[in-house]
Amino acid sequence: MEKEAFNQKVKERELLIQERLAKLDIEHSKTYIGYKLMWVIRLFLEGKKFPNGTLSSFKWRMYVFDIVRFITTPSYLSWFLNFDP
Repeated sequence: MEKEAFNQKVKERELLIQERLAKLDIEHSKTYIGYKLMWVIRLFLEGKKFPNGTLSSFKWRMYVFDIVRFITTPSYLSWFLNFDP
């Protein structure tokens, strides 16, 4: 009985490790990072901070200017249009 419980725990641990590795693969993918980047951009354009709160009017204007300048660069536009085919 003790050996069965041990084997069950080993199987559960191996499953957790496999799930974690699969999650890491997803989190390191270009698509996942691209969507996270777009989420952060949207958050700042709405005047919100991560994880919570709001930006001051001054900081919001600075962030909007920086975001628009970043998004309109040719290299970013090319990446943005191709990151999730």
